[in-house]
Amino acid sequence: MKLLINNEKLRKSISENAYYACIKRYNTIYTGINLTNYINSISSKHIGFLLPSLKVSGGIYVIMKHASVLKDEKWDVDLIVPNSNIELLEFQKHKFNVICLANQTLNFQYDILVATFYNTLYTNINYYKTKNHLYLVQGYETDFYKYGDYLRIKAEKTYSIPINIK
Repeated sequence: MKLLINNEKLRKSISENAYYACIKRYNTIYTGINLTNYINSISSKHIGFLLPSLKVSGGIYVIMKHASVLKDEKWDVDLIVPNSNIELLEFQKHKFNVICLANQTLNFQYDILVATFYNTLYTNINYYKTKNHLYLVQGYETDFYKYGDYLRIKAEKTYSIPINIK
């Protein structure tokens, strides 16, 4: 103790070493990855399907089948639509959260966000709280419209946008 009291340089060296050791071992900037990895290992995967509506059609039915399979695999599945009064949708013994973009802001973290129709693609690519952006193309949507129709042109453009989307 006497040595530390009398030797300022030694005191300063020990305190600096202790400070940097604590920063490296106990600061979440350096140790947070372990906590993140643990949380990810025990949490469900989260996927959002961007749908043009909840009106049942062949395409919506196929998406709901995919969503049901994911529910069976313990995924959290959200259905995201531009407009709806429904908050919970039941399909084949599964319950799905419905997020209506007209009533609330999309503010969830997703492992995967899936655009399911050309008019849902831009919401997908502009949403930053997701790890993976996907575009589920079930049919050539351009053929839903006549030649020269603005919506045909708009749908066609979504197949060649210069972004990284699977």
